[in-house]
Amino acid sequence: MKKYLLLVCTLTILTTFVSCGKSSKGVTKESNLENVESTDTPDEELNDRAIGESITIEGVTVTVNSVIDSQTSTGEDAYEVNITYKNNSGKSLTIHPYDWHTVLQNGSTRAYVGGSSFSIDNVSKGEEWTGIVTLWKNDNTEKIKFESYALSLLQNDKKSATWIITSDEETNTNSESSELSENVTDAMSETIELEEVSESETESATITNSLEYDALQIAFMSLDFNSSMADVEKIIEENNFEFTKENYNGTPKCVSYRLAYEKDVARQKRGSSGDSLDIEFSSEDGSFMYAKYTTYVSGFMNALLYNYGTYWDFLFETPQNEYSGYYYYESGDMSKDGIVFQYDNGNSHETAYYPCEDAEEALKNVLANAEK
Repeated sequence: MKKYLLLVCTLTILTTFVSCGKSSKGVTKESNLENVESTDTPDEELNDRAIGESITIEGVTVTVNSVIDSQTSTGEDAYEVNITYKNNSGKSLTIHPYDWHTVLQNGSTRAYVGGSSFSIDNVSKGEEWTGIVTLWKNDNTEKIKFESYALSLLQNDKKSATWIITSDEETNTNSESSELSENVTDAMSETIELEEVSESETESATITNSLEYDALQIAFMSLDFNSSMADVEKIIEENNFEFTKENYNGTPKCVSYRLAYEKDVARQKRGSSGDSLDIEFSSEDGSFMYAKYTTYVSGFMNALLYNYGTYWDFLFETPQNEYSGYYYYESGDMSKDGIVFQYDNGNSHETAYYPCEDAEEALKNVLANAEK
């Protein structure tokens, strides 16, 4: 893996960085910061920083220590970004992986992708915290972006900062790795030429490889079995989604969110057709039950992350059961050659829901079918 590391100024910070490793929780240590007066970075100096440099917003100093090439659990390219917060704001600070993005060369941003990322955490005043956030990577990635909703509440203007992760120097430094990559690519190309690929498979591959995800789709990919209602509220706030929140009497009783770009689509009762994201939690303990992304063309198609509870043919009471996972579904599909459910009463049911390895595979199937 390529590493983009700059010298760390003090042995203390270096020790903190190394001890963090790939922990998803991060490492917090007490710092004598409470009585240190911190100067905010001028607005004109917040962007295009080098890896290893720090910025300060509202008394909170943020450093991108390193950026390391990595992969997600499904083999997708990613960055593991080692970050440090020093909280001299005089207040406790909530930190979240949603505060971090990669910026592509066209200016669009991509949210974090899970992996070794930390979850929501708290940095008390006077504390220093170091951890990992796993971010999206592709050939057009140019910068790391930090934009904190929590810090924005302390100021009138929403501020962000960026660190550059591509340069001519980087290309020269990693020429040996690039040569190896080219050799691997050539070998893969030779293998592909030997395979017989049908016209429909080629067409599908072309569609899925050119996909760019919108905000609702990225929000769907960011959810997992540990997601909370607070996570959803933050997603809504950061993306300015239209939404509704309803309580339903089921087994268990649940709280249901619907997020959309348009107010009429976000309505859960007599709403209009359109792209939306439904997320359901138990009213009893707040646990995540399922999330469903829907896109509508001539009919609706769903990408589903199911944990437990009642959703059509999904009728399972235990969280993270054998049927928990990702699926996709296309309306009008009567083939019934998807997953077969085996219920506790001995009955079985054939469905048109197709299991997927991860959120991206589910979305690719849905969006590829939508293009047809």
